[in-house]
Amino acid sequence: KGLQIIPIPDRIRKFLEEKSPTLAKWLGNPVDFSILMGFDINPFDLLKLMVEDPDFDLFIATVTDDSPLNDRYWVGMIEREVETYLAIARQKVKPIAVIIGNAEVGMEQVNNWRWEALFKLRERLVKAGIPVFSTIGRAASAVNKLVNYYQEV
Repeated sequence: KGLQIIPIPDRIRKFLEEKSPTLAKWLGNPVDFSILMGFDINPFDLLKLMVEDPDFDLFIATVTDDSPLNDRYWVGMIEREVETYLAIARQKVKPIAVIIGNAEVGMEQVNNWRWEALFKLRERLVKAGIPVFSTIGRAASAVNKLVNYYQEV
């Protein structure tokens, strides 16, 4: 019982090796898409392969909540991330949950452009019926409880 994170399946590993043998040797699951920058791999193509792979039962994705990039670029980047997660959910191939961190947000940060963008995207995901959690631990716990419930029923 419990949530298991499997290694990258061979089919996906071969795709990675074709694109970048160096990257394929050390990229694991969970996949940190930020490390793909500079490699000839589109993170969304890799995510699509993972969604289509029968070895994965569900996805827990984390929205990038911090970036050294300027605000307009970062907001555009996370909007594309969320659009990808919404598209995956619409396909109804596999369940997806999303993590959007909200570390100790104080009143002085409520009007901050970064938190405003994250809160708006959280709202879009929730309206689409995608469960959103603030930490991976909470997401894993909820998924584990759901699986255990249906195994016992």
